[in-house]
Amino acid sequence: MSRNRRIAALEVLQRIKQQELDGIGARLSDIRTEQSWINEQLVSLSQRASQEVEAATTETLPFLSDFLQATELRRKALTLRLEDLAKAAQDIEEELKSAFIDSKKNEVVLDIARTKDQLAEQRRETAETAEVAQNIYLRHRQR
Repeated sequence: MSRNRRIAALEVLQRIKQQELDGIGARLSDIRTEQSWINEQLVSLSQRASQEVEAATTETLPFLSDFLQATELRRKALTLRLEDLAKAAQDIEEELKSAFIDSKKNEVVLDIARTKDQLAEQRRETAETAEVAQNIYLRHRQR
């Protein structure tokens, strides 16, 4: 494969890797957003339960127990979802790390290929310049 085609292929691969990284990052961001929302819901739920306990009267006491049980069930459900999200986030972070390493490896290979191409181009130009100089010298010498 010619140098230019190899560099072009590596550039396409690098763009694909970058899109993959962006997609993984977006998924992780979505999870972090949901985790934040759940944490806000847990705080709100605790505050609401505290408010209801403080505002309880003799008429509302029979209902307070059911309300607190429902609050506890909701808190447990949110906590379980938060744990699931934490596990998913951990998996995605590992995937992101792996994709990042692959991207950096490809970037290094691309940089090396570009450097080799530049060196080859410089050698070609130097050889052309030397040939031109040699031809000029030979012409002047023959006169």
